Amino acid sequence: MEFEKIKDEKNYLEFNLINSNETLANTIRRTIITSVPVFAADKIEIIENDSPMYDETIAHRIAMIPFTYSDNYIKKDKCECKGKGCNKCTVTLIVKKKGKANVYSGDFKSSDKNIVPVSNNILITKLEENMNFEIEISVILGTQKEHSKFQNSIASFSYDNPDKITFKIKSISGRNAKDILLASIDILKEKLSEFENQIRQKNSK
Repeated sequence: MEFEKIKDEKNYLEFNLINSNETLANTIRRTIITSVPVFAADKIEIIENDSPMYDETIAHRIAMIPFTYSDNYIKKDKCECKGKGCNKCTVTLIVKKKGKANVYSGDFKSSDKNIVPVSNNILITKLEENMNFEIEISVILGTQKEHSKFQNSIASFSYDNPDKITFKIKSISGRNAKDILLASIDILKEKLSEFENQIRQKNSK
C-alpha cells in the first residue's frame, strides 16, 4: 500500500491510497469520524444571563463551538481524578460582559491559552444597555461516538479503480487534518494489538 499526497493544508488533506481496497479505506474513515477526540464544552454554568435568549439556547450555541487542540490533556473518563475534572483533563473558560454589547466566542478567557475557540467571531448573544452576562464552561476531550458536538472532520473517499482510492479529510475542529489521519491510524494499531493479545492468550490456554 502506498500514500500519494495531493493536497495538504492545515484544515484539509487529500491523498490517494494506492494498492489498497475500499474496506480498509472505510475502516479509516469510520475511525476518523467516531474515535479521534477533539475538545468541546462539557459543563456550562450560566451565572447571570439578562440577554433576550433563554439559558438553554445559550448552552446549545456554546456546545457547538469548536475549540483548538492540544496533546497535553487526556480524556476525562481516563483521568485519575475519576471524572471530577482537573487540570489534566479539563480546561475552564469564563466570559463576563455588560451591555450594550455583543458577546462573541472571542470574549472567553481560558485557563489555558492553547485551548480557545477556533474562531473569535461566533456570536453568542446580544446585550442591551445595563444587561449582564456571565458564564463559566468546562471544555473536555471527547469523540463523536459520545456526542455530535465532538465531530472533528468531514471524511470521505471515492474511486473509479479500487486500487487507487482518493481520500479527503476536511477538519471542522481545531485539530489539524493530517493529525486527525495519523491519530486514526494509531487508534487502529492499538485495537489490532489488543485483538492480537487476546488471540495469543486464548491459544495459550
